[in-house]
Amino acid sequence: MSTVELYTYADAMDALTEFGRAYGAGSADQTRRLAVTQAYRRFVRDFPWRYLRARGRIKLEAYQTTGTLEYDHTGGTYERQLTLTGATWPSDAENWAVRFDELICDIDQRKSDTVVTLDAVTCPTGDIAAGETYTCFKWRYPLPSDFISMGKPMEESDWLLGTETSYDMMMRLHRYEFETGGDVYYYCIAPAQDLYGSMALYTHGVVSAAQTYDYVYRRRPRQLKYDGKATNDSAGTIAVTAGAATVTGTSTAFASDVAGSIIRIGTDGTNVPTAWTGMYPYAEQRSILSRTSALALTLDGNIVTTRSGVKYQISDPIDIDVNAYDAFLDCCRAEYAKLTRMKTWDIQACETAYQQSLASAKNTDSPSTRRRFVGGRRSVHRRVADQGTVTIEEL
Repeated sequence: MSTVELYTYADAMDALTEFGRAYGAGSADQTRRLAVTQAYRRFVRDFPWRYLRARGRIKLEAYQTTGTLEYDHTGGTYERQLTLTGATWPSDAENWAVRFDELICDIDQRKSDTVVTLDAVTCPTGDIAAGETYTCFKWRYPLPSDFISMGKPMEESDWLLGTETSYDMMMRLHRYEFETGGDVYYYCIAPAQDLYGSMALYTHGVVSAAQTYDYVYRRRPRQLKYDGKATNDSAGTIAVTAGAATVTGTSTAFASDVAGSIIRIGTDGTNVPTAWTGMYPYAEQRSILSRTSALALTLDGNIVTTRSGVKYQISDPIDIDVNAYDAFLDCCRAEYAKLTRMKTWDIQACETAYQQSLASAKNTDSPSTRRRFVGGRRSVHRRVADQGTVTIEEL
């Protein structure tokens, strides 16, 4: 049974090595890494690829009024300390705000179940005695770390988030308007506070009961880190057993964050396995589910053939659709040509080749093109293990 066609960071590095040789433009691994990572970012910017869409879910939280407050502006255990009696603060209180004494104040940090500190800009300027009533509400919802932009709502007949507005207007509404009618009236998407590179959904209008909102969003591809060329990406040897999903290493140094990377299993104890088109095609490949130790891994599916003392390679998957991979490689070559300062006409030729293959990949990705094939089947991404296995004997 054939396996899914999958490309890795190592494959892109190997392609640039061959490309450099053809043009007499040898370079260090670092130059190739830079070319691949720059191309990876550029390729995502150049087109809103359909395969880079994911489903997200937001749980709109109901507001809280149980208990009473006391505010100590300075001199207490913490500066700007707000103490709650008769209830507990939400576990993610940093994304909530609290209204009391006619002010709306953002919560800065949760110190305990009953103590938070307030934002230095929006806090009161003096102490407030115990017994103060309040309304605590969540208005900032962190979005997935790979979030780029939000698509159309999944519940178009029941648009829970109200009307989209600007971040500036959201700040004005948050400061001067307070709505507890049970609905969200406005929302915006903006950078998450104190979370560099992340985005958040900001809402105006305090919901009285928890509500779940599903949405589709455009995502970033999986980050590239392991290129298969570093010593630890293939150090030592491994043993695998048919029917089991474990890898046992000898003199290996599996990294703690290697889950999600691809391991390719070789056929001997000397040669690091390559792609099928390389000198030493891999026997099996699997996605790494978890890392138990520097000497042990758990895979996302069972191994087909028992092997012992064989080489391996760990590399990150190129998170793009197989139909767009040739265009991505052309993008890598175009970036590499610029980085190595190849001749002007060679750089232009690489850029032209990329634009042509990009146009072809766009047509493959376009929903309007897919609709022409009446009765055609839509491709679905699955785990490597779900696709079956190809062994070296089948190649």
